[in-house]
Amino acid sequence: RKEKYAEQDDEDRDLRMTLLGAAGKKDPAAASPKTEEAPKTLPPKKADVADSEEPAQQCQPPSIVDQLADMAVEGPEGTSGAEEDLDDAGVEPSAKAADVEHGGAEADDDDDDDEERAAELLTEQLDVLDTLTAAPMAGDNLAFAIPVCAPYPALAAYKYRVKLVPGVMKKGKACKMAQTVMLAAADSNRPRSTSSSDPTEAERLELEDILAQREKSLIKGIPEMEMIAQMLGKVKVTAPNIESIKQKTKAAAKSRAKAKSAQDDS
Repeated sequence: RKEKYAEQDDEDRDLRMTLLGAAGKKDPAAASPKTEEAPKTLPPKKADVADSEEPAQQCQPPSIVDQLADMAVEGPEGTSGAEEDLDDAGVEPSAKAADVEHGGAEADDDDDDDEERAAELLTEQLDVLDTLTAAPMAGDNLAFAIPVCAPYPALAAYKYRVKLVPGVMKKGKACKMAQTVMLAAADSNRPRSTSSSDPTEAERLELEDILAQREKSLIKGIPEMEMIAQMLGKVKVTAPNIESIKQKTKAAAKSRAKAKSAQDDS
């Protein structure tokens, strides 16, 4: 063995050891310059000492085979293998940019579709509001009546309304009084007669009578809880001719009571 390495100098030996991957650790003192003040270090723990005593194979530099494999994966000039495959397949950078722009265009189209859908929904909601009316006309096809509570001047165009002022009425009693006033107003809107020598006038009177009956039916059919939900507490209901309406209501209630008692006696 001595004869085999007799002509080998130190430089040849270091080169061979590097190729074999068994080069020794460099002296840390020689690798880094000394500083004037060395930081204070704690004594190494047992685990650190054990780690420093591990075989030198864990700190060995990568072999030539591993370096060649890494170069094959990265490609020339740090280019990844996936990008090389795209270049070999004939995909130009401009085509890649076109794909990105196409994806952005699709996203813009989706945003435009969402905006159009939102505009359509808003239009539908506004169309529903257009179907509501505060003053029905003869010939209108009424579906239901909605109770609302708002400042009295804002309800100037409403056909059926009452005024609420501070008082002692509870919500339930105030709702019944308001409903009674509106039902009396619907009765007063009915024409006294639908007959006329003029066919056009007779048709108009008939339509007004139908409208008044329909309005009265819808006012009577409003659920009590819906009225209570809109009504204020501790109020007093006022309206034109409300005292006469109260008297008529009491008289009608008495007549119904008498008729019922007479029927029970018989």
